[in-house]
Amino acid sequence: AALPSDDESSQSKDTTKAPIMLVMATLLQLAVICSMSVPPARAEIDISRGNELFTANCAGCHAGGNNYVKEQKNLKRDALAKFVSPTLDQGDVKDWVMKSGQHQRIVFFKAPSGNGKLTEAEFADVTAFVVDQAVEDKW
Repeated sequence: AALPSDDESSQSKDTTKAPIMLVMATLLQLAVICSMSVPPARAEIDISRGNELFTANCAGCHAGGNNYVKEQKNLKRDALAKFVSPTLDQGDVKDWVMKSGQHQRIVFFKAPSGNGKLTEAEFADVTAFVVDQAVEDKW
């Protein structure tokens, strides 16, 4: 039997490397895709900042947890549970306010429209403050 020539043995080595290189390239692509799809970490909710923002932006109509436009729809525990979220979930409260026509006309969202006063993170802090006040009966 004849021994393989140098050309034949190098082709054999190249064909065994090809599947390994393909697997490595695929794993690298997968790692890049996964790292791009992970959302950036958001800063922690800051109830103190929420209090400051509430005082500056919301207290005109909602001082002390009241509602000077629609008295029965105030920010106190019972009213929030009845009109907004039975569980007083912060996400539910935030979504309700963002969808409220009254708040869309008057208030504050920089995101997504770009026309308002507060960023999404600031509004999350305000919402956390409101829910904390309601749940803990602090109004």
